[in-house]
Amino acid sequence: TGASPAFDTEINISGGTITEAIGGDGGAGIGGGANSSQATTINITGGTIKNATGKDGGAGIGSGANSFGTTTVNITSGTVKAQGGDYGAGIGGGNNSRNTNITISGGTIEEAVGGSTGDGIGGGNSSSNITVTIQGGTIKKAQGGKGNFYAGHGIHSDSTLNISGGTIENAQGGKGNYYGGDGIRSDSTLNISGKAFIQNAKGGDGRYGGGNGIYSKGDLSISQSAQINKATGGESQSTGGSGIYSVGELTISGGAIGTAQGGEGKSSGSGNGGHGIYSKTMEILGGIIQKAIGGNANGNTCTGGSGIYGGDFLTISGGENDSLTAQGGSGANGISSSGSVTISGGSTVT
Repeated sequence: TGASPAFDTEINISGGTITEAIGGDGGAGIGGGANSSQATTINITGGTIKNATGKDGGAGIGSGANSFGTTTVNITSGTVKAQGGDYGAGIGGGNNSRNTNITISGGTIEEAVGGSTGDGIGGGNSSSNITVTIQGGTIKKAQGGKGNFYAGHGIHSDSTLNISGGTIENAQGGKGNYYGGDGIRSDSTLNISGKAFIQNAKGGDGRYGGGNGIYSKGDLSISQSAQINKATGGESQSTGGSGIYSVGELTISGGAIGTAQGGEGKSSGSGNGGHGIYSKTMEILGGIIQKAIGGNANGNTCTGGSGIYGGDFLTISGGENDSLTAQGGSGANGISSSGSVTISGGSTVT
């Protein structure tokens, strides 16, 4: 029925095959029921989950709709496929849920797909206090759900999102009638480090704003041996999303970025292109950036996005960037800032 138990719950899956697990009304496929105020812990240490599907706002794996007890999901091994119910996450929070912690340190996520407006991995519609940590494993597909207004994100954390290992093959924001979802998003700080490998992070398309490939509402750091093969903004009739976007400070001290591509602004009247890489302040101290390309603008009085744009200041003082191509979209600069640009230390930019 999806009803919540009156006691804390721990679910341990260490082997075997679960062919199908479907939640009752408002319940998760595997996890908590609707309206739960109890703690639920789900440990997946092995086995195969072929289909875990939430219903009416429940997550595929995680919490039910309108749940306020703490839900913890730990995946260390095994193979998982999860689908959120309407407004629920594939893995994480249900619709209007609170207090969900997700840690992925191993195993294979074949698919984690959000229901309408839900995240692939993260929260459901109107959820809060969601924390995601990725330390290892392989995520083949994390897909945000479509949205009538805002769409869901591929991978989303309300608090600090740490990606320190593992492989993310595809993180895709959902398509929104108004705003597309982000491929990977933190509403706080985003750290990409260690041997993390992001093959493809793409923002969803939206009428008034395309989603970003990778987005941080706070600071964003890329360090050590982390690799981002491709980060692409979604398309929009208004403003395309950016490949990589930080509201705070972006610091690149190591790792490698293959291509960061802004999305296209498609409207002939008001379409602006997204930036390849954007941050309010930006320091490139190390690492490798191969291509940063702004999206094109189709509007008659609009501009494309910059290849690299630092709002208050942009400093490039290190890194192996002698093969960096920074290319602006139509009418835009390859490298730009509304403040100062400093390039030193023998850096070469094409």
